[in-house]
Amino acid sequence: MVAVDDARIVISELVANSVRHAQPLPEGDLLIEWELERRGLAISVTDVGSGTRPRKVHVASSALAGRGMAIVESMAVTWWADHGRAGSTVHALVAL
Repeated sequence: MVAVDDARIVISELVANSVRHAQPLPEGDLLIEWELERRGLAISVTDVGSGTRPRKVHVASSALAGRGMAIVESMAVTWWADHGRAGSTVHALVAL
């Protein structure tokens, strides 16, 4: 069940980044969605946003933080972010 484990880690990283870097939706929540598609499991996490776009950064091996999007990038087929009036959504596609 490698795909299930990969999906759990990707969801965990996206939610952790949202909690750490962004503001919750007006109701005080995050919206977490997933959908099984032909290409894999599509995962989305929506919040209000933080004013900056999510990105992979390079950090020292001794750093205690900063690897979230690098982990997502290594486990997902692809990932991208959408920003609009309703908030910011980070999507990832995990192969099954």
